[in-house]
Amino acid sequence: MPEPENLLLEKVTLRYVAVEDRMSMRAQVRDGDVRIFWLTQRMCGQLVNAFVEYLDKNTADVASAASSDKSVVQSYYQQAAMHTRTKPPSVEASASTEPPMLIKTLKIRTSPRSVNVRLPLPDGVSATLSLRPHEARRMLQILFGQYRKAGWPLDIWPRWVAEARDGGGAGDNKGPLH
Repeated sequence: MPEPENLLLEKVTLRYVAVEDRMSMRAQVRDGDVRIFWLTQRMCGQLVNAFVEYLDKNTADVASAASSDKSVVQSYYQQAAMHTRTKPPSVEASASTEPPMLIKTLKIRTSPRSVNVRLPLPDGVSATLSLRPHEARRMLQILFGQYRKAGWPLDIWPRWVAEARDGGGAGDNKGPLH
């Protein structure tokens, strides 16, 4: 029996869709195909928690900082990640030939060099997004902006994410972010 396919996601665009009350994640697969995934508030919350935990553990200055200084250090790194951001073109939904898929579970694996988000799909297939630390920070900031746009509760967010947003970077969130 052949090994199940693993789709490697290279670029994503996240956008809150009010009619669905969900995040639309348009993802470009390594082979150029585009897939669209729906992420519920619960799934987005799991991403937020995983990214925050990953960044707390894998940012050297944070791990060694006194607990009172961790937020300041994280805010600094978060702002730096947003200021170095170059905006790639959006992933176009019209390029997708597959129907949108509602994500019901996430599997997250981390290493010091990356966080890997695996989206289990039907028929044993999975889609994997691998992010380096600065990419995880950008994704976290984008999620924060879209959470605010959605009006979803912000109680799961650490203070340093809001501080980084208020300090500049990906602030307005007027359109889709990626």
